[in-house]
Amino acid sequence: MSQAGQLQEPLNGHPYAREAEGRLTFPHAWFWPIAIVSLFSLGGVCGFANPTLSLEQRQAMLGVAWVWHIVEVVLLCAFTYRLWNQLQDGKTEITPGKAVGYLFIPFVGLYWIFRVWAGYATAFNRFCERHGLPCQASKRITTTFTITWLLGKWLALTPVGPVLGLVGWIAEMVFVAHTGKLTSNLTVLTAPAARVEQ
Repeated sequence: MSQAGQLQEPLNGHPYAREAEGRLTFPHAWFWPIAIVSLFSLGGVCGFANPTLSLEQRQAMLGVAWVWHIVEVVLLCAFTYRLWNQLQDGKTEITPGKAVGYLFIPFVGLYWIFRVWAGYATAFNRFCERHGLPCQASKRITTTFTITWLLGKWLALTPVGPVLGLVGWIAEMVFVAHTGKLTSNLTVLTAPAARVEQ
């Protein structure tokens, strides 16, 4: 039997895929906390952009946005760690600690965010190719999320901030749902029961 084992049939029809049903799987555990927190952050940005509010009220909304943004970053870092932790087979170049840690290095983090988010699809697909797993990550989804998330944060206090924030939030939810589902499938497909003895 090979390192990853030989799967009986494609993912959608895999008999052991049912094992993931009815339990708190990866995407469900992470999707709603990230969705709610990032939405609150977006609400603060929208409040700050509201011209009908007083300066004090807008500043208060900005403070709320920053608090929720910090919580969102913490959740995304934990989510990113889990994503890369599942790809560790001795051949994946980026470790979970490096994936998260390098994001906080000045200037380097701006480049690194594309490696760990936009580049996750490439690393995931290579992992699946090495182990003969029928999973495929979308580079379009990971890249779109990375770009829109950055633009939404950089331009949050501009007149287009709320619009970019909403687009970024939608892209973020698609990213979390997509990658979360992939990792859940990967957990099932790499389980010993999902392998076929040669």
